[in-house]
Amino acid sequence: MRFDITFRLTKPDQNILPINYQYPMSSWIYRTLELVNTELSERLHEEGYAFGEKQFKLFTFSNLRFGREGYEIVRPDRLRIKKGKCWLTISLAIDETIHSFIKGIFQEVTVKIGDKYSQVPMQVNHISRLEDPVFEEDKSYRFKCLSPICVSDRVKNNRLPQYLSPEDPHFERIFLHNLHNKYQAMLQNGLLKNDEVLVEDWEARSSFRLLGAAKKKIITIKNHTPQLTKYRAYQFEFELRAPKVLLEIGYHAGFGEKNSMGFGCCRVFD
Repeated sequence: MRFDITFRLTKPDQNILPINYQYPMSSWIYRTLELVNTELSERLHEEGYAFGEKQFKLFTFSNLRFGREGYEIVRPDRLRIKKGKCWLTISLAIDETIHSFIKGIFQEVTVKIGDKYSQVPMQVNHISRLEDPVFEEDKSYRFKCLSPICVSDRVKNNRLPQYLSPEDPHFERIFLHNLHNKYQAMLQNGLLKNDEVLVEDWEARSSFRLLGAAKKKIITIKNHTPQLTKYRAYQFEFELRAPKVLLEIGYHAGFGEKNSMGFGCCRVFD
């Protein structure tokens, strides 16, 4: 399920936002989900849904959107919101039965997004559930990033991840296996229906194709703290062919890694 959220700035003169707002936004989403379902929030935050050694949170969110000429960069790490409002998309691949509670809890919630140097107080002005696309089996669909996609590989004897561009020859394999691992995690945790069975030849039925150029993004998480971490991700459009269940999982849970930190939220386009 997917929601569009409109925020209204409650103090228009407090409108300077860190460019790296993803971590505080993620923390706010966790806190708000806790009001809906404490057990769900704790599981998402602490452990997620496991497949082997991998853990998946199964939700993602988009970049903030500000409308046409709705913001300006005022310092290398700050932006100013010019029109007093912004928009966010939140997407979840979890229990469908809680969607009405989510809509009710998020409505008119207040939040301060920022860091110790600048914060923007906002209120949820409107929330609407978006209609899900209807995916067909083994059909190709075109996707556009609403937040950058992060994909990494680990070179033998090197503990640091090697972040991959979608032009890298290894990107497609790792990208598709990430989708399959999310499928396995959902299957093992009872989050899939009986008819959402993946056949063994899923790799032969799946392909990724980059459309146009990819734009590199460096996203800093926990900025100005000892836990500071930088991720390299890419914003682009792509064509994906895959079994229906993998298309649905990517759309709802996010493509690539670090989805709960605001990576890999995409929309379908014609």
